[in-house]
Amino acid sequence: YILLYVLTMLRLEHEEEIDRFIEEICEDDAHPLMLPSKTHLDASQLQVQTAITIGSGCRLHGQIRGEKATVGLNSTLFGSIRTTDSITISSGAEIHGNVEALNDVVIDEYVRILGNVEGQRVTMDENATVEGVIKSVGGLTIQRKKR
Repeated sequence: YILLYVLTMLRLEHEEEIDRFIEEICEDDAHPLMLPSKTHLDASQLQVQTAITIGSGCRLHGQIRGEKATVGLNSTLFGSIRTTDSITISSGAEIHGNVEALNDVVIDEYVRILGNVEGQRVTMDENATVEGVIKSVGGLTIQRKKR
């Protein structure tokens, strides 16, 4: 919730309110929000130079940019994901946007992507759904989980 509040204050151009809020909730050496160097964060995009992990059960609006990306179980993203390496989307996640990686894209079971998927190699579970075009120079692999 801290990140959502900070994003809202940024969108409203209330930087002073953000400073006051962080000072109020922080203890002497506690940091509730740590962003890597060269991070770009605004109301519509999160861009980092390293790997980004979206936890389980999250609901995000905006574009995700980074070196690698992992989307947790049952998370929903309203926006695209683009990485310079790989993307892994965990079971039950839903992406309303394009998924683009320069290397591998791995799509677990019961994932739903409403957009295009592009990667050097794309691996997806047979129970995943992509409502768009899949582009993969290195090939598409459909996996079946052993039951």
